[in-house]
Amino acid sequence: MLDNAQKVFDEMPQRNCGRTMLSFNVLLGACVNSNKFDMVEKIFGDVPEKLSIEPDLVSYNTVIEASCKMDSFDCTVSVIELMDKKGVKPNVITFNTILDCLYGSKRFSDAEKIWGQMAKKNVVPDIRSYNAKLLGLALEKRSEEGAQLVEELRSIGMSVTWMNLSGGMVKQRRVVVLRINVLSKCLLPLFVRRVMWSLLLSSARTFSKGATLCVRHCCSLWWMVWSRPP
Repeated sequence: MLDNAQKVFDEMPQRNCGRTMLSFNVLLGACVNSNKFDMVEKIFGDVPEKLSIEPDLVSYNTVIEASCKMDSFDCTVSVIELMDKKGVKPNVITFNTILDCLYGSKRFSDAEKIWGQMAKKNVVPDIRSYNAKLLGLALEKRSEEGAQLVEELRSIGMSVTWMNLSGGMVKQRRVVVLRINVLSKCLLPLFVRRVMWSLLLSSARTFSKGATLCVRHCCSLWWMVWSRPP
């Protein structure tokens, strides 16, 4: 994919097609989609100067995505600093990409620092931001804080899927303290789709016997809610 994209990009002048910011961003995206993350930095460093173009927000977000997928947090921070220097304001996509990476890789403290930067730059978190944070809380086994966060979100009318928090429990191969009290308050009104039943039952195969029984019980509760007539 990247070879074809690079060839088309290089041949554009011969076809009387100007190479613009759009084509530059497409090339960067092709690098990410091809898992050639190291090429993103090279192209980002070389091409703009050759074409006399200034990278835009999409360009920076793509570079940040590549650095996150390489688990290079230092590179991510340097890109954010470069954005500040160039006067490019990060958006919620910028921060969500970083939050997904940090919370998902158990770098909770680093993720919280990024969350603080998001507030300072007046970027409002969206549902993806909170889902990433819920996953981070689950991986840190901070179930009470996760339950409190969900209650806060529900109080302001934001619907949370709990997919990430459930996934965090599965990764820990245990059912955290959340359990039935939070299920009755939060999970039951939210997990009303059969797909969650299938997900947890399949994940339960790797659990201990006791945890498996608990997961099956949760699934039964969700199934009753799903099948309950309106």
